[in-house]
Amino acid sequence: MNYLEIYIDEFNDKGIQIANAFLDVMRCKLTELGADSTDPFANVFDNSHIETEQYYMNILSEDLKPIVSDLRNIHMKDSNTASDIDYQSMVKNIID
Repeated sequence: MNYLEIYIDEFNDKGIQIANAFLDVMRCKLTELGADSTDPFANVFDNSHIETEQYYMNILSEDLKPIVSDLRNIHMKDSNTASDIDYQSMVKNIID
């Protein structure tokens, strides 16, 4: 969960801003060299920006997946779960 602390304390935000600035500079350089909006290399730079929130949410999601999976497996036997409901039969009964 180190990434959670890094996200909350904004430790890596400057790094992401620097990476995005590099992409912007490279895109400007391509424009100076004659690239237009159809240039495939220019499109790479245009579409490679890192969105800070999405970046961290993806990383945190990967960290949380095994934890949530373990919790779900542990609670499968609880009476409050929907794991034993036969939805196919339920829908079939409604249709019939």
